[in-house]
Amino acid sequence: GKISKAKKGKTVAQPNQMKIYEIIKPNGEVLIIKGLNQFCKNEGIDASNLCNVAKGKNKHHKGYKCILINT
Repeated sequence: GKISKAKKGKTVAQPNQMKIYEIIKPNGEVLIIKGLNQFCKNEGIDASNLCNVAKGKNKHHKGYKCILINT
């Protein structure tokens, strides 16, 4: 199928390649995290939406703000 082709050649992010983000939660709490996926799973929010916030496409996702610290 189309999906399997799209995933071929993509490597899983290794911990040392994971990006560092500053997250501002809806309650104002500020967190520094490494990699969005696990954080988003824990918070029950969508990682791709939060990634768009980090890229500046969206202002926030469900009240979460996200800033990419390292590139």
